[in-house]
Amino acid sequence: MRAPLPMLLVLSLPALLGALSAGCTPKITAAELDDGEVDEGDGLDGNTEDSGGAEDTAAEDTAAEEDLEQWAGATLEIRSPESGAFLPYGEPADFEAVIVGADGVELPFDGVAWESSIDDWTATGANFEDAGLDVGTHTLSAEALLPDGTRLVSQVAGVQVQAEAAGTYVGNLIVDLTGEYNGTPITASCIGAAIVYVDLRGERVAGDSTCVLAFFGFDTEARHEFDLAVDGDEVAGTADLDLSFFALTFDAAGEIDDETITASWTGDVGGLLEITGDLSIDRISRDVSE
Repeated sequence: MRAPLPMLLVLSLPALLGALSAGCTPKITAAELDDGEVDEGDGLDGNTEDSGGAEDTAAEDTAAEEDLEQWAGATLEIRSPESGAFLPYGEPADFEAVIVGADGVELPFDGVAWESSIDDWTATGANFEDAGLDVGTHTLSAEALLPDGTRLVSQVAGVQVQAEAAGTYVGNLIVDLTGEYNGTPITASCIGAAIVYVDLRGERVAGDSTCVLAFFGFDTEARHEFDLAVDGDEVAGTADLDLSFFALTFDAAGEIDDETITASWTGDVGGLLEITGDLSIDRISRDVSE
């Protein structure tokens, strides 16, 4: 029969097993966590901070702030067209606007929006060609929203858009009348001032002139009205003559050469009298009042 274990040994066995168990488990102290690096092999869920990323972000913020500073005090200037400029209708014209920094240096920027005061014309860009402006006298506005939120507006006024030939023309009308009555030659002529307008689109020539014809022993006023269509550098239409006691309509034709219009016509009155007319006028103004 086995002898019983001593009571002391029995009582201390649980304590001994606990001590052995505790001794097999590694311990990590707070000091070790502070001094060492924790990686995925450590089996810990500690958070680490990337100081390099924060420095990069701060540098980017600083660069962005410096980039925005260049727009402070900038102005918007329209270089073309200038105020009072003449732009031929239907032909491409140059449009240019620039952003100028406070130091006087131009800053690259293309987000410029344009509009006109008298029609629906709009355009976008800092430098371009366009032929879309309608006839008339325009005030052009250019607007730019800068990266720093500043909104700039600039305007040019009195930009005149019309056909190259449009305007007011003044000159002379010469009318000659020749014929024969009862074997007696008849001649008469008159010279009168003519005022003619070419419309803004350069499509029509219209105006009038009056002179005094002396024949058959009395004077009569010869009033002419002109209505001619423009086709390139040629004009063609009618010249109406009113001699008070009768009226005639002649086919007239001529040309526009630079700033001069010439036209002529001829016809007869009952086979007895032949009437010829010559119109020669020069442009004195681009204004078109009629």
